[in-house]
Amino acid sequence: MPFHIRPHQPQDIPWILSLSDRLTAFDLPAWRQAETINSANQALLKKALEEPETGSTFLIAETDSGLRAGFIFLQTETEFFSRQPQGYISDLVVHPDHEGQGVGRALLQAAEAWAQDNGFPVLTLYVFASNARARQLYEKVGFQAELIKYAKPIPPKA
Repeated sequence: MPFHIRPHQPQDIPWILSLSDRLTAFDLPAWRQAETINSANQALLKKALEEPETGSTFLIAETDSGLRAGFIFLQTETEFFSRQPQGYISDLVVHPDHEGQGVGRALLQAAEAWAQDNGFPVLTLYVFASNARARQLYEKVGFQAELIKYAKPIPPKA
């Protein structure tokens, strides 16, 4: 199914925010709480939509019939080692009714075009290790693990 990718419009904002809980729709590590992550994501998305930073954009994937199928939030960031600008995928969300239809792939292709148009040599993202479906898609389209963050929960003192 082909998808049309377009910049977001003000009328898309409630729809984008309504999908923020999709960012925790997988098995989270035991020390992570979906409610905490969802609250933080909701606040980040709301601020990014209401007060856009220079070099950031939201793109919407639509079906041929005009149904919104997913979105991607792209930002410009400074690479830590080289201090050069690069593209960053902050969030990619596919509506549950459109999973497995190529929406994520179409949005990632649009992200690559955005990065290329901006002259970024690299496009990065973070993904939870337990989000196997997303990791599989990212690897299938050419993303490679670069840094791996380890975490160990530490119990409070008794």
